[in-house]
Amino acid sequence: MVVFGGVLTTLGLTAVFFTENEAGSAVAIFAGAVATIIGLQGTAVRELTMGDNRVVFDRRDDLADAVTEQAEVAPEAARSLVDGFALADPGARRDPVVTHALQVVDKSDGFVREIASHLRYAAGPDAVVRYSGGADDYAIIDPAGVIAVQAIYSDNGTLDSHQIDKAVERGHRQGADAVLLITNARSLTALARRAVESAGDLVHLIQWHAALGPEPIAEAVGMLRRLLR
Repeated sequence: MVVFGGVLTTLGLTAVFFTENEAGSAVAIFAGAVATIIGLQGTAVRELTMGDNRVVFDRRDDLADAVTEQAEVAPEAARSLVDGFALADPGARRDPVVTHALQVVDKSDGFVREIASHLRYAAGPDAVVRYSGGADDYAIIDPAGVIAVQAIYSDNGTLDSHQIDKAVERGHRQGADAVLLITNARSLTALARRAVESAGDLVHLIQWHAALGPEPIAEAVGMLRRLLR
């Protein structure tokens, strides 16, 4: 497809200089561009327009973007998006952009489960760890109140404000009195830091990876518990 597209584009450009058929030349260039992009990206193109010529492709790129974004805070929900889309488009799972998005989901899911494995220790002997559905729907409950635990996985290592906002919203939907955000991100944008600060003292964020073990999570839970009391 790439070679075919290159040939068409070359013929179209040549025709611009050696023929008077402008419409035919434009169509050849357009068709060549479409073929080249399909060959390079595997139909991961939503729409291509050149003048009056327009081609609309499958919406798999939109799916991949939505799945990747959802995977940051809700990997099981992200996987469900693909399952639903695949009912109408069975080939979607083999599309490279969707495959990459699913890899992000798997990484996020693994990160959540690493956190979950430490929550019993972090909760202490007098609290209960609640699991309410999705892999990311965990909360610690004791007489002091409910602390929602929200994992935020970042595939690029940077955390932005919209990820914070989504995670805090999910935590409050669980009926939480406080929200503990745990991220693998190495850096936070300025907007992300402001989002955490504006959420109040009962929203706390820690940057964590598996090698750190349960202690940072337990310390964060203890700090929120003291604030609740």
